[in-house]
Amino acid sequence: MKDNFFVISVNGLAVGETTFLGHADREFFANNENREVLDADLRVSIVAAKQQGCVDFDLDITGTITVPCDRCLAPVKMPVSASGLFRLRLSGSGAALEDTQEEVFLSEGSDELDLSQEVYDYSLLALPLQRFHKEGECDSVALDYLSHESPEAGEGAMDSPFSSLADILNKK
Repeated sequence: MKDNFFVISVNGLAVGETTFLGHADREFFANNENREVLDADLRVSIVAAKQQGCVDFDLDITGTITVPCDRCLAPVKMPVSASGLFRLRLSGSGAALEDTQEEVFLSEGSDELDLSQEVYDYSLLALPLQRFHKEGECDSVALDYLSHESPEAGEGAMDSPFSSLADILNKK
């Protein structure tokens, strides 16, 4: 089920700017079958500027997304800030795209534009590659478990997996 906020009726837009304000939460990401996002609190602003032959969309996303920490797997809130510019051509004419714009298309026979995929993509792309708590805020139990050698591990269990290769080179 798509969030209706992100579906914009293009024929219903007046010439000039129209602003749409909405919210994306955990349910929005769950509807997109994303299991990595544990929670979300995103404010989404879409400014549609309709002019002769095209509609320009300015997308702005701010808020937080909660994901598992890469170190301890406990939930960590990550700040998110993203924006995007899109142009929908209503006819064969229209001004050339700016370098920062992408072109979006309506499905055949439709007068509604669904920007939910763009909101989803831009939100996730705004997350940092490494997602972890600030120093000292990770789950101490998980970190203690990871920092100790397991009882069944033998001597040298923490050695590099390449140590056996070094032994071969030393025998020559």
